[in-house]
Amino acid sequence: MQTARLNIFQRVVRRWDQVHPYNAAQVLKIAGSADLESTQNAWRQSLLTLGLGDAKCLPNLHVVPPMLPLEDFLSDRINRHFAENPGQSPFGPFVLQQVDHHYLGVIYQHWVADSVSIRMLLEQWFMRLHDPAAVQTAPASAPAGGYWRYFGPRRVNWRLIDGLLAVPRWFGRLRRCRKIRTSGSSDYGMRFARFDTPPGWIDRLRKFARDNGITVNDLFLAAIAEACHRHVPMQHNRRRQDLAVGTIVDLRPESREDLSRTFGLFLGFSTILCRPGDLAHFPRLVRTIASQMRLHKSRHAAAAGIVWLFAAHIVGRLVKPEKTFSYYRKHMPLAAGISNVNMNQTWASRYFPSPLLDYIRVSPTGPMITLTFTPTPLGNRFHLGLSYRGAVITPACAAAVAQSFLQRLGRLIEPSCST
Repeated sequence: MQTARLNIFQRVVRRWDQVHPYNAAQVLKIAGSADLESTQNAWRQSLLTLGLGDAKCLPNLHVVPPMLPLEDFLSDRINRHFAENPGQSPFGPFVLQQVDHHYLGVIYQHWVADSVSIRMLLEQWFMRLHDPAAVQTAPASAPAGGYWRYFGPRRVNWRLIDGLLAVPRWFGRLRRCRKIRTSGSSDYGMRFARFDTPPGWIDRLRKFARDNGITVNDLFLAAIAEACHRHVPMQHNRRRQDLAVGTIVDLRPESREDLSRTFGLFLGFSTILCRPGDLAHFPRLVRTIASQMRLHKSRHAAAAGIVWLFAAHIVGRLVKPEKTFSYYRKHMPLAAGISNVNMNQTWASRYFPSPLLDYIRVSPTGPMITLTFTPTPLGNRFHLGLSYRGAVITPACAAAVAQSFLQRLGRLIEPSCST
């Protein structure tokens, strides 16, 4: 596949990658044991078919010791820099064998690819092992342009003047939001934890959302905001009383062109603001967030965020890389972020619950976000992935945040729930 020029989002993220690895991961939990030779061959063929590597420089499969917990392995590897040698692959495939199942996964440089692209790669890998007749042999496409080509105001229904005015307006609003409390540590190491929910929860959450004219993502955002309000260490003062949470958005559906087979990174974001009165009353908090999210969607705010990305790119050239976190903490103080992907709308749903047992995603933290939620529904189940910067969020704090999030959702659908 021909190498494409980096788009504006990739250039912004690439700068942070110079400070600390901005890596992500996706993992398949599969029933039974893995044949290592077949798994390695299927991995190499997947890269070659999609056009994602040179036959001379394909990464080898890393075999994780079976006694090492998956979360500990991921927490270690996502903090490692990939070598910057010419032709070096941005993918780190691995296999972890367990008694009655195994994990196949890839750790990757996030500036190279978004979740859609990595799902395409893992689909190839999985199919070659479990459904060879369904393997697609067409290579992936390289982007034919950047964000302006695919998501600019002439391609998506937003006005440039509105995007320009939104930048100072949002900077003004965010100056009223609380900042994460930090001792100034430059330790950006990230940890990952995973929390399961009982079968059927996601179905009941969908029903609750439909009955109340909102979305499941609105409920997730409200539960995140409440959990951060209660447990995340933040600075309080008279001027900064509000709380902000960011949402990562897949921009591909906004494009007039079919980007489903295009390998790259096409992400946007939107931000919701919660005032103290909202945070004190959960039904009001949900209504406020749902209203903001409807407004963002109607105005195509995620696509219009191109303007903000260009501003961030300019600022990034003026701010020293090691000062990036301090700058965003002051001017873009997000309490947390969410990357919510419904795997029931992807290829994975066809193979759940056998042989595919689960699909695990690990989203990075970064200069703006020290706590990232990755709820991942598949079938009638969903689990919560939680990535957090260890120097700011302790494991005990992360566990308290996760429990608060899950307990709130549980009380919505099971009033007696205390888990």
